[in-house]
Amino acid sequence: MPHLLAPLYEGFHHSWMDARPPGEGPVTSLKVPVFSWTQGQFAVCHLRNRVELACEESGMPLTTLQVEALDAFEAIANRPGLLLAFRLEPGTASFINN
Repeated sequence: MPHLLAPLYEGFHHSWMDARPPGEGPVTSLKVPVFSWTQGQFAVCHLRNRVELACEESGMPLTTLQVEALDAFEAIANRPGLLLAFRLEPGTASFINN
């Protein structure tokens, strides 16, 4: 499965959705990596819905390898013991530094 890491480090174009900066197209001009290192810290950014919407908006579908890499990442991330699941009740909030 190590061959599936390359597409995740390379990244994917994302849809800007409602946050498009002035002068930008509907998708990010640069790819956003799923895995990256920033100032010595490991970071993860996985927003598959934005990736798939970017594919629709740009007319450039994901490759078979890219789909396989995203599927594998999601399967691993959803394993019991790795997945953090919680329910927000009315009046509660969650703050996450991502």
